Amino acid sequence: DLAIKHFQKSNSADEKLFVGFGYAYLAKNKIQLARKNFERALGINPDNLHAQFGMATMYEQTGEKENAFLIYSKLRISNPEHAWVKVRYEFIKSTQTEFFLKEAANFKNQQDMNAYIDALIRASQYSPEITDIQVEIGDHYNFQEQYKEAAVQYEKVLEKLPNDEELQLKLAAVYEKMHKFDSAVMIYQKMLETKPGDLDITNKIN
Repeated sequence: DLAIKHFQKSNSADEKLFVGFGYAYLAKNKIQLARKNFERALGINPDNLHAQFGMATMYEQTGEKENAFLIYSKLRISNPEHAWVKVRYEFIKSTQTEFFLKEAANFKNQQDMNAYIDALIRASQYSPEITDIQVEIGDHYNFQEQYKEAAVQYEKVLEKLPNDEELQLKLAAVYEKMHKFDSAVMIYQKMLETKPGDLDITNKIN
């Protein structure tokens, strides 16, 4: 309250002043006033670290984890050594990934497959490096005969794990079902380079 009274005595339109108002109102849980002041600071300087961090903190307090995570993700790029940015980014990433994986498991047990796959996709958005999630999504689409969607997931994983033989076979099989035979043959030929003379792969190419 004292901080706000002091800020109100200022006649300047300085970005630091608006950031100060933003944090003071955030501490008082006056979310709309906090948002307004952080936005005014960012209107003056879109790169203001404290205003961006204030917006992310505000989103966390209001349960808008995805919006907070997007800001922290950008801040990690522009401020890679900022310790608190790292802490908040990793915290949201780990907790939200775990949350949506648990949600996916619950929906799968309930046979609510649409909600199951949506939860997996959300988990993958927070942790795209966990390729097992993307493979599970691809396997689901494959089983549902949604081959285009399955191929997209398998292709993403193979960009990270180009020599994963099991995944190469899955993608090639999906390409065959899509009648994309040239693409399937290319995968088999690549596999044959590492396993020359393999009869199974040769037969598939033939």
